[in-house]
Amino acid sequence: MSANKEVAEFLNASSVPNIFFDIIVETKSPRLLEIVVGILGNMSSFDSICKSLSENKNLLNYIIILTGTSDTPTLLQVFRVILCGVSNKRSQNIWFNAFEKNPCFMENIKFIFENSLKNAVIKGAFQLLHSILNENIKYCEMWGQPSYLQAIIDAGKQSLKLQESLDNFFCVLNTLCIHPPNIEELAKNWSNLQFLFEASFLSLGEEETLPHRTRVAAVFSCFDTYDTLLTSDYLKHEQVVIEIDCLKAMCRVACSINALISNIRKHNLEVLDLENPRENIPRNFLRRIEERDGTQYVTMMTEKEFDSWTILLETIIATARILTSFVEKREKLEILEEIMNSEVVKENVGILII
Repeated sequence: MSANKEVAEFLNASSVPNIFFDIIVETKSPRLLEIVVGILGNMSSFDSICKSLSENKNLLNYIIILTGTSDTPTLLQVFRVILCGVSNKRSQNIWFNAFEKNPCFMENIKFIFENSLKNAVIKGAFQLLHSILNENIKYCEMWGQPSYLQAIIDAGKQSLKLQESLDNFFCVLNTLCIHPPNIEELAKNWSNLQFLFEASFLSLGEEETLPHRTRVAAVFSCFDTYDTLLTSDYLKHEQVVIEIDCLKAMCRVACSINALISNIRKHNLEVLDLENPRENIPRNFLRRIEERDGTQYVTMMTEKEFDSWTILLETIIATARILTSFVEKREKLEILEEIMNSEVVKENVGILII
């Protein structure tokens, strides 16, 4: 019920958060604590209420302290509350100031990366850290320090052991690259990172279809971070080794995206000038037609989604170009050439407005 805006506003107006604070402080029941913090997470999803809750200093400070709890269900709800707070422009500065006054917060996140064996906790911590880094570049400097960076890499390794996606891991690494000194520190960990990059590339090749549209940004982060490190001055030529199966996986993805883009250009109506994009245009949808098992399927995507696929393809092609400087075997070079040939020339594309 607290996920309903009217209910959430009623709870907030009735000073229920103050009652919840008393429960959080006094209760010995992990499940009651989880429920109460979960309700606060639901309430925090609404902008005005999020700011009001964030201004409750006692509640805010105790939520931060709870990042040190060993109870997984409660910890996941704590992450939700903080994520809402730092993602909200009206409340994020309140949270950042609270982080400064409570250094235990970042240490707790670091401890989770170093020690957690549970994917849900690692994933939640990565998502929270990614949001914090995106909203406040100051923390990119902190998390680029050797001990913090090693904690992130340890969590990435653990995710791989659990056979889980590395999407959130690479989103964090990509954001850390915004702070140039971090690139050198990442390069010092190349032996560990190269293994994680290859695992991510291979996983793309194992999928029967393209990555889900919700993963496009994460896949881009992986390739973009890889390119950033390869083009830095901190890696020696002999350090960069790429397995042929990884190149085949890259090629499969690049060709599939190329086919997707070509399909969309073929089956749409009105003209959009890609070289001179309009600003503040209405939300338009592009039509895609697929033949599967003798049946024709029509799906839609927004212009923004189409642009995301185009950028991802361009990034994979850029990766192939960069790798030609590190690869000598003819078979590998031929695969890289095939990837580079998947480039789609920019031209006008039709739009079906619905």
